[in-house]
Amino acid sequence: MRFKPIHWQTYALSLVQLLHGVTNVQRVPDKVQGDAGIEFFTTTNCMYQCYAPQDDTVAKASDGMKTKATTDLGKLQINKKFLAEMFEGKKFERWILLCPFVDDKKVINHTRAQGRKIAKLALPFIASNFEALVHCQEDFKVQIEQLKALPIAPHVDLPPPTPEMLAAHMGTPLSETMRSKLGRAFPESNEQQILKRTEVHTLNHIKGNNMLDFLRQQHPMLWERAISTISSEEERLEAVGASGAGPSDQLRSSLDRIEDGLKRDVPALASSTVNQIANGTLADWLMRCPLDFPEAR
Repeated sequence: MRFKPIHWQTYALSLVQLLHGVTNVQRVPDKVQGDAGIEFFTTTNCMYQCYAPQDDTVAKASDGMKTKATTDLGKLQINKKFLAEMFEGKKFERWILLCPFVDDKKVINHTRAQGRKIAKLALPFIASNFEALVHCQEDFKVQIEQLKALPIAPHVDLPPPTPEMLAAHMGTPLSETMRSKLGRAFPESNEQQILKRTEVHTLNHIKGNNMLDFLRQQHPMLWERAISTISSEEERLEAVGASGAGPSDQLRSSLDRIEDGLKRDVPALASSTVNQIANGTLADWLMRCPLDFPEAR
């Protein structure tokens, strides 16, 4: 799974805080004159730098990691005066390049070699047993399991869909499929009312996808569980159909089943998040094949 750099940094900070304790981790802001070669450091003598490769091949990702290690370890020397003042006599034993994955052992060899060069410089904040290492998600299995049990924010502040986003989705084949289904579901509604229902569900679809993308980037374990639950409910729907006497009941029943499944299988999700994903999933089902309604007689 590919992380965007800012999302990986946020996720990595959560893992490091769980490993060392929140009060033992200091984040180093990078908005003023960069991060000086570290994203955060701990009271347990570790410095961390995050890097999320954006390349598609192992070779290119490895080259990026090695370049990152060389560049940012070099910043310890370039910024030694600033760092010495910030650390106030503290000496560090480890500098860790934290990546989503490590597939090439050469990255480890290269990073350790660069660390040995830094250790020989006798910087005031570098301990005599200093080493540079490369860690990834596999080194934080316990912390990842702990993250699964943590509730995410009660309200995830994602920007609402813009009118341009809605316009781009309206009139597409999927949107027309949904409009046709809603017309069959509510034959008493006029064209304007059906259009309004279609717009509402389309907005829900965009919001739901945005929320799932947020979970995929920042809470990948929660995302995996949510997707598994949605897929299971879709398989059940395709096998036995929606329950309820009429379209309104079927829509409500399907929505309730999605929400109940998410609450059961992914209890760490906030209720507002569950609602947003459920509404988006219902809209997705209306756009595709799982949920449909016969012609009124």
